[in-house]
Amino acid sequence: MQGDMSTRDLRSNPSVVLLLIAAGCGTSTPEVAEPTTPPPTHDVAEASRQLLAAGTPAPDVLAPDQNGDRRTISEHRGRAVVLYFYPRDATPGCTAEACAFRDAWSRLEEAGATVYGVSTDDVDSHRAFAEEHELPFSLLSDPDEQILAAYGVESREGAAARVTFLIDREGRIARVFEDVDPGAHADEVIAAIDALPEGGVDRTRLRAIIEADDRSDVDRSLDEGRRPEETFAFFGIREGMKVAELFAGTGYSAELLARIVGPEGRVYAQNNEFVLERFAEAPWSARLDEDVMSNVTRVDRELDDPIPDDVTDLDAVVFILAYHDTVWMETDRSAMNSNIFESLRPGGVYGIVDHAAAEGHGTEDARTLHRIERDVVVREAEAAGFELADEARFLENPDDAHDWNASPSQAGERRGTSDRFVLLFRKPGG
Repeated sequence: MQGDMSTRDLRSNPSVVLLLIAAGCGTSTPEVAEPTTPPPTHDVAEASRQLLAAGTPAPDVLAPDQNGDRRTISEHRGRAVVLYFYPRDATPGCTAEACAFRDAWSRLEEAGATVYGVSTDDVDSHRAFAEEHELPFSLLSDPDEQILAAYGVESREGAAARVTFLIDREGRIARVFEDVDPGAHADEVIAAIDALPEGGVDRTRLRAIIEADDRSDVDRSLDEGRRPEETFAFFGIREGMKVAELFAGTGYSAELLARIVGPEGRVYAQNNEFVLERFAEAPWSARLDEDVMSNVTRVDRELDDPIPDDVTDLDAVVFILAYHDTVWMETDRSAMNSNIFESLRPGGVYGIVDHAAAEGHGTEDARTLHRIERDVVVREAEAAGFELADEARFLENPDDAHDWNASPSQAGERRGTSDRFVLLFRKPGG
C-alpha cells in the first residue's frame, strides 16, 4: 500500500516549537484500497533527501491552505507550531492522525501551539478532507514537493513519509519524530511541547497591545497590511528591550515598539530633516506628547549616521519600509550600516522590511516605485559585518507584478498588498 512507508532514524533535540509531521497514511492500519484519484504530478524528482536535524533553523514556507489562504511558518514566531506531512487525504492512517490532532486541539492551544498538516494533495482535496472531519487547523498543499524538499522529507510515488518536526518559539527545530503511530502521536507531541523551555515573545501580550482600544483609528487601519504582530514577534521584540527605529515617520511603529518594550525599555526613534520637513514634524511631535511615548527618545539625525555615539548595546534596530529611500536620498549606506552595527550589542538584531523590486532591478526602482531588490539589501548588510540569520515570508505576495508605486501616497487601495521581504540580521557574537 502506498501509505505504508519506512522512515529513517529519528533525530531529536528538545529545543523547538514548530512541529512538522510527514507520514505514511497506512501505518498501523488495515490494508485498504487506495483512492481512485490519481496522484499529483511533481516538478521535484524523487530522490534521496536528508531530514533536517534538530537545532537547525526551520525553513519558512509559503503555501495555500484548504481555504486558499497563503500561510507561513514565520507568522507564528513566538508560538509552537505543529506541521505534519501525510501521504493522502482521506486514507485511514492520515485520517486517524488528523482527527487525533483535532481532538487534542484545546490542549494544543493551551500549550501555545498551532498545527499545520502538509501533503501533496491539492487545495480542493484538503478542503473536502478538513470539512468532513471538522479540522480546526490548516492543511497546506504542496503538489510540487517544495516543502518536502526544504525539510528533507522523502516521498514515494508522490506520497510523503511520516515525519514530525517540532519547532520552537525562536524558529529552530527542536525535535524530529519518525515511525509515528497516527492515533497516539498527538499525545507524544503535546508532551514534547510542554517540555520546551520558556522564552521568546509573548504572543498573547503582543496581540493585546496591538488590539488596545486607545490606539488611534488611523494606526489600527494599517495593521492588516503591516502585520505588526507577526513582524515584531519575528524580530523578537520583547518587554524591557532597548531598540531603535530608523525613518520613524509619524510614529506608527515607534508607538507600538514603545508599548511592547514597556516602561523598563527604551525606544530611539530617528527621522532625518527631509522627512520632518516634508510630512512628519507636526504629527510626530503631537504623538510624542502622548503618555504612551514617555519611553521614546526623539533622534533627529541624517541616515548616514543615524544613531548617536552614546547609544550603545541596543537589542535591536528596525528599518521598516524605507531602506529603499536611502537610495534616492543618496545616503552613504555603507556608513549607515556600519553605524547600526556599532550601536548593537553582540547578537543584536537588525530587522529590515521593504517593498520588493522585480528580480534584476537592483536599486533602479527605488525612487519611481519605492522598491528595492532583496539581494541588494542582503549584500549591503553583510558587507557591514551582519549575518543573515533568518527571513520570513508572511508579507510576500506572489501576485504582485512589481510594476506599481508602493509609496503610501501613491499606492491607493493597493497599500499594504505589495510583495515585501522581511530580513533578520544579527551582529555576530552574544
